[in-house]
Amino acid sequence: MGKIKSHIIGAIITFVICEIICSKAQTTCPSPATECRCEQRDNKSIINCRDKMLTQIPIFNNTSIQYDELTFSTAYTDTSTCSPCNRITSIPPRAFVNLNVKRIDLTRNALTYISNDSFAGVELYLKELLLEGNGYKEPNYAALKNLTGLTTLYLENFQQTTLNSYNIFGYLQNLESLTLKKFKSLSTIDPSTFKNKLPKLKTLWLEDLPLITTYPAGVVLDIPSLQKLHFINTAVTKLHSLSFKDLHNLQDLDLSHNEINSIDNDTFIGVNDTLKFLNLAVNKLGSNTRETLSFLSSKSWTELEMLNLGYNKLNSLPNGTFRTMLNLTYLTLESCQLPFISSGLLQGLQNLHTLEVSQNSITDIAIDAFVHTPQLTDLRLNQQHREFMKDLALNFPPAAVESIRTSLAHLNLEQNLVNNTQIWEIVRLLTNLEELKLHSTNLVNVPDFVFRYNTKLKVLDLSDIQLKSVDQKSFHGLKDTLNSLLLSQNNLTTIDECVLKNFSKLNQLYLSGNIWNCDCHLLWLYDWIKNKMSTDPYIAHIMQFVCHSPPSLSETYIQDVNRSDLFCNQAYVPYTCPDYYITTTTTTTTTTTTQKPLPVFMMAITEALFNSISVSWTINDKSDVTGYLVSWVDLLKNGSRNLSNLSRDTTIFTVRGLEPQRAYNICLQVELNNVLNHNLFSCITNSTKPIPAFELFQKTITESSIEVKWTVADMTELTGFRLNIFPLSNPMSKRNETVARDGSTFLFKNLVSGESYQICLELIINGQVYERQDRCKTIQTNMTNTTDPPRVTAEPQTSNEKIPIIVGAVVGAVLFIVIVVIIVYILIRMKKPEKKYMNTEPALERFEPRELPHAGQTTRTFTKSKPSAAKVDDIQIKVISNGNVNDTSRVSGGSYQFLNERDSRNVNPVPSTSTVDPHYINDIRSRMLPNHPGKGSQAPHPHAYVNTGYDAKYDNHKRSSDPKKWASNHPKEASENLKAGVSANKDSKPNPDSSYTEIDLS
Repeated sequence: MGKIKSHIIGAIITFVICEIICSKAQTTCPSPATECRCEQRDNKSIINCRDKMLTQIPIFNNTSIQYDELTFSTAYTDTSTCSPCNRITSIPPRAFVNLNVKRIDLTRNALTYISNDSFAGVELYLKELLLEGNGYKEPNYAALKNLTGLTTLYLENFQQTTLNSYNIFGYLQNLESLTLKKFKSLSTIDPSTFKNKLPKLKTLWLEDLPLITTYPAGVVLDIPSLQKLHFINTAVTKLHSLSFKDLHNLQDLDLSHNEINSIDNDTFIGVNDTLKFLNLAVNKLGSNTRETLSFLSSKSWTELEMLNLGYNKLNSLPNGTFRTMLNLTYLTLESCQLPFISSGLLQGLQNLHTLEVSQNSITDIAIDAFVHTPQLTDLRLNQQHREFMKDLALNFPPAAVESIRTSLAHLNLEQNLVNNTQIWEIVRLLTNLEELKLHSTNLVNVPDFVFRYNTKLKVLDLSDIQLKSVDQKSFHGLKDTLNSLLLSQNNLTTIDECVLKNFSKLNQLYLSGNIWNCDCHLLWLYDWIKNKMSTDPYIAHIMQFVCHSPPSLSETYIQDVNRSDLFCNQAYVPYTCPDYYITTTTTTTTTTTTQKPLPVFMMAITEALFNSISVSWTINDKSDVTGYLVSWVDLLKNGSRNLSNLSRDTTIFTVRGLEPQRAYNICLQVELNNVLNHNLFSCITNSTKPIPAFELFQKTITESSIEVKWTVADMTELTGFRLNIFPLSNPMSKRNETVARDGSTFLFKNLVSGESYQICLELIINGQVYERQDRCKTIQTNMTNTTDPPRVTAEPQTSNEKIPIIVGAVVGAVLFIVIVVIIVYILIRMKKPEKKYMNTEPALERFEPRELPHAGQTTRTFTKSKPSAAKVDDIQIKVISNGNVNDTSRVSGGSYQFLNERDSRNVNPVPSTSTVDPHYINDIRSRMLPNHPGKGSQAPHPHAYVNTGYDAKYDNHKRSSDPKKWASNHPKEASENLKAGVSANKDSKPNPDSSYTEIDLS
């Protein structure tokens, strides 16, 4: 009974403890369990309200626990079709007052209302805020004003036309990341929007702003602390100079998905030495590639590591475009319509490890395309779309990978029309390969032992290549490294157990899409799949395939077949798998298999000439060597390999009859005990020398002969020349002439007068003739009746002969310039300006007797002041003016006298009161008479000259200083002034009835 009681008490205690723990666990989460759940993820405490079909923010219980995140978002990109997604449209006041949370995520909710006090109570805790609107409401910036501790602000899909300085950014002094995304109606960003407001901002993300047509350089330059700038999906078409000049901390710049078609050379000044990532993908660069991309080659990009130019219609890229990007590691030129990879395209990219050139139109890769990229590890050449040349295979010479054969680890050639010989030679060369993708190519079969040197290969994709069969030799060399093998979508019917025997690392085998015959030969595969499925259920999805035959198993998945159903009509005999990794020694009595180490041999190029390549080799143990097999192939052709068997004592071999300047792959295989050993196989690629440069010139021409001369740059292997000539009127009458090696001229005789001939020069190298059509000349003989001497064409001069000519020309030019300068100087010194003196002889001018000007007290004299000591050249200028006019504010016209500077005379005009002959006498012929007649009603005579008066301040001064005396001396004038109402104490006003002087000009 006591035991029962103790058990009951123990059960009650356990129940109580469980209830306490469970209730404690329940109360630790401030949200009702039906709406949100609390969880730990990546060492973070999260209140997860995702996909709860919420339409409003739930009421949270008060808690002192600090949470890292509260999320209402979803993983669904299209929330319109998502049934469990939340659809919260408003944030009420104090919605999160009971929480202590660092991050609130309300994206994927179409918010229409945000209260000014929505975030009251969390101001001290909230660091990151993510909000998304419905596209028709502006964000309520007032609600964010008190979130001074905010470091990240994300706003998406709000309606706003102008972003200006009247915002809350000035309060967010701790903000480090700002995202404004999908503001569809935003068309203007005021230059002062961020000015002196965001001192700590490191990331600015402006995306999906379709009405922004100009890059807001002034706005962004106000944030010098920026390290990351994403300006994506706008209508901007041009980037101007110095757009980023003050952003000296900028490292990540994304300008993708815009309409950019022009970038100034100086656009990236200030950031070209700080940027590490530059994305210009999906723009409209390339209308003139050389000019459009000159901003890349004209600057030094010392820190740039990643450059993306994908999806621009570049068509072709100038050599050296990337030559200043010495630290670039990742280059994307995807879908740029590139037709080839030239020898200088990748110049300067010594640290490049990934080259993405997929989805282009590449048909040719230069032999030295990758010589500048010795660190290249990932080459993506897949999907070269060449609809206009569907039958033209990608020309990828194996010699092109010579410089990257030990560095390249990933090669993707999927969905290409390739040259089978070239590709398999490339595979043999790339001993560091870890991943090889040949999906949807035209390879058809796998050569024996082709992977023997790819001892690091982990992933091999041979799907959809119309493969019909594989055997043990197909994948020899991969048993210790291959992890994933893709053979799906082929024409395989069976695969024997020796093919993948002892492949210890193989975990993924894709076999679907073949026409499998499910019989006893697949028993090993059935057991292997079942064994894998017992440890990893996911394998069933990867390795499942459908039987095609026999009819009883058609359309049945292999894992659903009973083992007993996999039978053969004949007795099943297990395969005997040969071991290609050991050497077999045979004696007369017994056959023993020993693990004798294979000999080691090395192969090298001895000499490469115009039409031959010599190879040599060494081997450390020749005891079992019985011979060698040498093979070679022209990598620019699709032909089969040429073979030659050699004796065991041979150590050097010369391949002859080759084409100049062509790449050849030469392989050597060792024969042990009369059996070719596939592990003792080595290949080397090298090119023959190009045909030496040579030129053909015409020397002399007559009516019946033509003499030609030629020069050759390299005579090393030259054995002679061959010249051929034929008249253009009869090409069939061609004749050849052979010239010895030391010859350099030849005279063609007995030609037809006035006929045009084509003459071609061909080189004979080691007995083989090489012709070049660009080394032909068309020359016409002279006419028979010509009297001119034979035409002589100057022979080309060597560089040594040109030196004296150049020196003489320079010296002559210098002397000529010196002489011209001296002559000009002498002429300037000799030429003196001729002084022109006016005639100063006295002359009389006849005036008509019409109120001649007074020369009495109204005459004005202006005299230039003299220095204290008089000089000979001192000038005294006297200007004479008539006067006695009522309009005293106007200057007399035509009354200025010219005085000879060196023959100064007094001007003595005859006063108007003279009793002699009534005319005006000027004793210096100093001015021409006026030639413009007076106009208006005041011109009584057609030849009258109107004198409009002069400034009579001097006369006015006399009137004002002593008016009574003046009036007594001038009673008539005073009386007239009195009648006109003019005060004697005032200056007279302009009078249109000013006096005039008539001068007879007839």
